[in-house]
This record gives sequence, structure tokens and C-alpha cells, in this order.
Amino acid sequence: HLKLQEVLRNEGCDTEVSVNIELDGFRLRGRIDALCEELGEKVVLEFKTANEIPEKPYDSHVMQLQAYLLMLKLRKGYLIYLSRTNGRVKVFKILRDNKAVKKLVERAKQLYKALTDLKPPIPEKGPWCSDCPFSHICR
Repeated sequence: HLKLQEVLRNEGCDTEVSVNIELDGFRLRGRIDALCEELGEKVVLEFKTANEIPEKPYDSHVMQLQAYLLMLKLRKGYLIYLSRTNGRVKVFKILRDNKAVKKLVERAKQLYKALTDLKPPIPEKGPWCSDCPFSHICR
């Protein structure tokens, strides 16, 4: 991860870029692994290390990239999966999807409201629920 960022910096990309956007009274923040230029257009590169590279990108990773595209008003980004076990790399091109952006903004609003009201957010079932140490108390 760090070695890739070093190579990308040498190629003119910005790395570890802090981004944020104001949304209905709260601020959504993130840190982009790399922001590069491709054919005159800025693109986001987001690296994910995994034991097994997925056939399709995880929804949570796509949502994260959609948030970055929203914050920077960009059209395109790449999710880059790096295998811990065999060094394999798989790249997924992700285009900004206004429907997905709307969903992520709504989720962010719900989380912000839950935090300000000091109430837990509505639980969502996800692929990691079976590994979660709180699954026995989650609704």
C-alpha cells in the first residue's frame, strides 16, 4: 500500500488526500489513497488489501468511493484490490452513480441524527455480521 503510494507520488499523483463536504448541517470526511490524472481527468484510486480478491467489489468499498467522487465532484475512480497471499491485483472502474450517492447521503444523515440523538443507528445486515463480536446483541 505505502510502496504503491510512493510510486504514484513519483508519477505526479497526490496521496493521502483529505476531503470533506458539508451536508445538511454536518460534515462528511474521508482520506483518499491517491488522486491522479488520467487523460486530463482527475480520478480517485482506492486500494484495498484482501486475503481473497473478490469477483466484484464489496458494496461498502463502492459506497466509500462514491462518497469520494461526490466530495470532489469527479466522474470516475478505481477500486484496486491487492492480495495479501499471492500478490494478485484486480482493478474495478467505478463511475459516479447519482442513485448510489443519494443513498449514501441518506445513510450519512441517519448516522448523524443517531449520533446527535445519542441513539444507536438502525442496524444493517452486512457480509461481516457473522464475524462481529456484537452480533449477539444486535437487532
